[in-house]
Amino acid sequence: MPATIQKIKGKPIVIVTYKGRITFDDAQFAFQKVAKLLDTYPKPLYRVVCFDTDIVITFDEVMMMATFSSRFVRGTATDADVISVLCGQHPLLDIYADAMRQEAFGGVEMPLFDTLEEAILHIQDWIEADLNTPFATV
Repeated sequence: MPATIQKIKGKPIVIVTYKGRITFDDAQFAFQKVAKLLDTYPKPLYRVVCFDTDIVITFDEVMMMATFSSRFVRGTATDADVISVLCGQHPLLDIYADAMRQEAFGGVEMPLFDTLEEAILHIQDWIEADLNTPFATV
């Protein structure tokens, strides 16, 4: 399975890492796994989605992910209990983030970080600041 889900002990953070060839079915699998975690984690659950430059994914698959997420399905980027951030330097990450920012896809802002370490540090800052949303002004 090209998607792995890793929980960070003691934190409401999960890391979804995609490797190899990714399909829409792989993304749906990851969305379902995150949805199941929502029952055992405090809200919000922070999800870091990592795409390496090595992964193989088509533009069509990315747009299917965005379209599916726009339906406000539990565990997706539009789920109010999940705050998603993206990390990696794959060129289609920008396209996915831009699509999700559009009202037609849910109007969700998903910050993009170059590395997993940067993404986790920012999430930990949000948690420590006790923000309800990472986009609130401190």
